[in-house]
Amino acid sequence: MSNNFLDLNVFSEETLNIKMPDGEVLKIKKPTTDMYIKFEKFQNLGTQDKEDEEVIKILDDMCIKILNNNIQNKIISDVKDLNFKMKIAIVKSYGDFVVKITNQKN
Repeated sequence: MSNNFLDLNVFSEETLNIKMPDGEVLKIKKPTTDMYIKFEKFQNLGTQDKEDEEVIKILDDMCIKILNNNIQNKIISDVKDLNFKMKIAIVKSYGDFVVKITNQKN
């Protein structure tokens, strides 16, 4: 008789570390199914027919969702202190992180 053991912690250990301007490092978790769907919708969102203010709001909302998905359970309520390039870098890094983990062979 063999004992089989599936440790699901193996799948949740990897994080995306984001160093904030104040020096704090947020450890961003892998996306849940819900978060993955929201991120995919964000990536497929067309911006050509949207006003600049609407695009910025959508970008800010996505950054807040990403940053709030941290293992420290720190609440981020706004990203007004981050400049546009920082916000784009957060979204791009998270996208790269999602691609990496979805392409991993287990």
